[in-house]
Amino acid sequence: MAYVGKARALLDLGRPADAAAVASPTNVPTTFVYEFGYSNTTNFTNLFASSTSPNSFFSSLTVRDRAGQNGLPYLSEPDPRVATIAVGQFSPMYVPAKYATPASPVGLASGVEARLIEAEAALAANNSAWLTMLNALRTNGTYTVTLGDTTWNAGSAGVSDLRPLTDPGSDSARVTLLFRERAYWLFVTGHRLGDLRRLIRQYQRQPAFVLTTGTLTNGLNTYAYSLKPNFEPPLAERQGNPKYTGCFNRDA
Repeated sequence: MAYVGKARALLDLGRPADAAAVASPTNVPTTFVYEFGYSNTTNFTNLFASSTSPNSFFSSLTVRDRAGQNGLPYLSEPDPRVATIAVGQFSPMYVPAKYATPASPVGLASGVEARLIEAEAALAANNSAWLTMLNALRTNGTYTVTLGDTTWNAGSAGVSDLRPLTDPGSDSARVTLLFRERAYWLFVTGHRLGDLRRLIRQYQRQPAFVLTTGTLTNGLNTYAYSLKPNFEPPLAERQGNPKYTGCFNRDA
């Protein structure tokens, strides 16, 4: 777990080669997973599980599809890594299947993340192995056919039905593909905002093309942080802490 944490820090500092060295298979095997849980009575574990109750405060939480124009197609292009449970008959909400019950373990660090760090370092070094690394997580290269349906067999990450990726052909598209893979493998683990900030800070992408923009699905509100790649402290902190004098930097 410590190796993964250090590798994350090095990646955030823009040192992918050093991050990959720390996250090597010797230090972090692909099969490694560090999980933890909470008491079933805490709000945290009920955050998603309680979404299955229409009368719950948390029932407003849902996985969005192509949120704010720039969001990923979590629902419209089904993927086993981001599976959801539809709740409700007329206006269904979509609950992440990985946290469907209060007892669902929460992943803090994994060997899959370590391999993704290595793939990003390879891409940064113009090493074609980046694609091989991503595909090794997705499939072992074999598939089965049942009644005309092709199912790719699982790769080292243990998730089946993920066909191998192909090289999109340009540096920009390769970065987009890699960060999409990070989003799907690390779904609902607290990585996405940091990755979006890195796309802006390290890969020089414009916030308007990275962050969610425009109007919310309900058509009544807009995304509050459309062009601000970080969260402002809550109102209670801003008003109740006499030492708070404002954010000195809202950049990525």
